[in-house]
Amino acid sequence: MGTNGGTRQARHLVQESQRMTTRLLGEVDLHTRQLGLVNGILSAVLDGASFPDVLKIFYSNLKALCPIDRMSVSKYDAKRRLFLIPLAIKSGRLVETKEEPRPYDETPLSEVVASRVPVLRRDIRRKKSYTQDTQFLRKGFESEMLFPLISGGEVFGTFQVGCFDADRLKDRHLRLVSEILPAITLVFQELIRKDRDLFV
Repeated sequence: MGTNGGTRQARHLVQESQRMTTRLLGEVDLHTRQLGLVNGILSAVLDGASFPDVLKIFYSNLKALCPIDRMSVSKYDAKRRLFLIPLAIKSGRLVETKEEPRPYDETPLSEVVASRVPVLRRDIRRKKSYTQDTQFLRKGFESEMLFPLISGGEVFGTFQVGCFDADRLKDRHLRLVSEILPAITLVFQELIRKDRDLFV
C-alpha cells in the first residue's frame, strides 16, 4: 500500500514537472520570437528602412504570433482631434488607405487616447459604437486590438491590428503586443516624423 502511494505521488510529481517544463519552454520560445521581432524592426530602421517598409516587416513577424489580417499606425493630431492613417497592411499587402482623417469621436481609437490603455474588441458586430465600425465591418474585419503610442507622457498616435474573424483575438494576444510595443514606440514616432509627408 505504501509503495503504491509513493509511486503514484512520484508519478504525479514527474507529470507536474513535465507540464511546468513545457510551459516554461513555451514562454522562452515566445519571448525569443518577440525579441526577434523587435530586433528585426530595429535592424531595418538602422539600415534606413522607411515607414512602409517597417510596417511590412512588423506585420509579417507579428502575423506569426497573432491571427491578424490588417495593421496600421495612426498619427494623432491633438489640436484638430483627428487621426491620420495613410497606410495599412491588409492580408500582407501594403495599401494606401485613401481615408479622410478620422474625427476623434467617430473611431474607437479615441478610447485608447482617453484611457491610455490597450483595447481588445473581440466582436465588432456585437457592439457597433462608432461610425468607423460600419466601414471596418464592410471591409470584412470583425475584431481588432488598439494600442496607444505614448512618448513624453503624450499620446502621439495609435497602433491597430484587425482580424477577419470575430473572437480570434484574445487577451493573450493583447498582452503579447503590449509587451512588444514599448520597445518600438520611439521607432514609430521617429518614422512618423521622418515620413511626415505621409501624415498630412
